[in-house]
Amino acid sequence: MKIKHNESLKELERQMEMLRPFIWGAKLAGKLGLKNELIEKAKEAPKQFELAKELILLPDKFNEYFSKHGWIAYESLNVETMRAAVKYAESSKPEKAEKTLIDFYNKDQISFLKMRLKAIKPFQIRMSLIDKVVEDYFAGRGDISFLVESLKPLS
Repeated sequence: MKIKHNESLKELERQMEMLRPFIWGAKLAGKLGLKNELIEKAKEAPKQFELAKELILLPDKFNEYFSKHGWIAYESLNVETMRAAVKYAESSKPEKAEKTLIDFYNKDQISFLKMRLKAIKPFQIRMSLIDKVVEDYFAGRGDISFLVESLKPLS
């Protein structure tokens, strides 16, 4: 199932569609010379709709390019990172795309992810391994693939 088919994103699309008549009316009022804060905000709506549409489609586009390489979009993956990686992938620059993704995982980001993993039972038994892999990675004794391998499901 595509991420864009998640119920929360479908609801966002429904809400956006419900706003279209209001935006049309506000634009018409603006052309008739009426002015107020809502009419001014309505002028920005098309840009906001395009941004929302991009954010709805971006995770699926990201997964299309990167899932076969072990990367998957998830809720706390930075939007700018995803956007840049997809742009590089579309420009046939896979090395730059992957570097963008790897660079996202600095010490703070990995600490945050480790904290979240501690709450998931299958990862609790691997936490000491994950700690060692992270320590080795940041000490220059391994690459990110060791971390990725340590997070794969147990057979």
